[in-house]
Amino acid sequence: MHIQDTKKPLIFRVLSFHKRRVFVFFIYRLLFALSFLFFYISFVGILKRHFVFDYKEIGLLLFPSFVSLILPLIKLPSLRNTVKYLEMMNPDFKGRLFLVFFPFKTEQDDNKWFNQALSESENIYFSKRVPVFDWRKFYVPSVLFILSIIIFLSSHKNLKVINPYIDVLYTKGYVAEGEPSFVLVKSNLPEVFVYGAGRREKMIKMRDFRWGIVLKPDTTSVFRIGYRHYTRDIKIEVLPLLQIEQVEVKYIYPEYINVPAQIESTIPEEVNSIEGTIVRVSGMANRRLRSIEGIDNEKIYGKRFTFHIRVYKDTTYILTFEDSLNLTSDDYKIKIHCIPDEKPEIEIVYPQGDYRITTTNLVPLVF
Repeated sequence: MHIQDTKKPLIFRVLSFHKRRVFVFFIYRLLFALSFLFFYISFVGILKRHFVFDYKEIGLLLFPSFVSLILPLIKLPSLRNTVKYLEMMNPDFKGRLFLVFFPFKTEQDDNKWFNQALSESENIYFSKRVPVFDWRKFYVPSVLFILSIIIFLSSHKNLKVINPYIDVLYTKGYVAEGEPSFVLVKSNLPEVFVYGAGRREKMIKMRDFRWGIVLKPDTTSVFRIGYRHYTRDIKIEVLPLLQIEQVEVKYIYPEYINVPAQIESTIPEEVNSIEGTIVRVSGMANRRLRSIEGIDNEKIYGKRFTFHIRVYKDTTYILTFEDSLNLTSDDYKIKIHCIPDEKPEIEIVYPQGDYRITTTNLVPLVF
């Protein structure tokens, strides 16, 4: 081919025109692509769905940008397309430009047809001005591009690009049945939700990027905490209520009243007994115990326990059993009503005065 011979005025002009046409075509497509990109980002900003991603997910924003910039490079006008365009704009060429740039060669090609086509094409090209570009085609993409820039500038404040994190600051892995569980996390996400048990709940925003919520699961569940696909899993196990399964209450009365001990099988709510009575309580819970609040003489052996209460005044005990997981039982209220012990008094009224006992006598006492 002879198109490398750029010293020829026609060839030089056509190749220069082709380069400008490719550039203009690229700008034309680029305006559409950038308009799409800015409209896309503005749409996200208007919806206030903040861009939040880490380095692995940065393609969420880069993908439309990549597509927008690559599309203008696809199927750019070829030289054949440019020659065809010039032939169409000036019918006088009648295929001569094709013979110049894409000549039909034979075995005995002596450049005769090329030289003739080149000479005639030069006369046509330089004698009659060929329309180069139709700039009216740029009206639509230019307006769209300017409009997208305006919308982008009005909505870009809603866009945030961050490296998200979720740190669980506090959660109780075990809760008793029916009890709430407080969850506290720290995250720079714009919103934090809790997903689980077939529903979604929004966490309450606090200061210093802290978020909190009170959950009340019915069964053992795994909850996802986060925003969109940035989540952390926490497990909350629901345990049965701490209960006293077996109990024995033994009332031990003072010896001098000669009353045998009594035994009951439930923790009493009220005790009415004589002063000096000992109420001894022993039993077994449904889980291992740690302590019994409200009493200071308890003894614990795994699930079993024992303690005692001495009746000496009116008082009220509020007992709370705590297991090894720091879960507590319902309060047991025991009200003690002490009956004062009025011991008998003996006064000798006869014989009067000093009386010396010299022999063994039976002295009558009058009460």
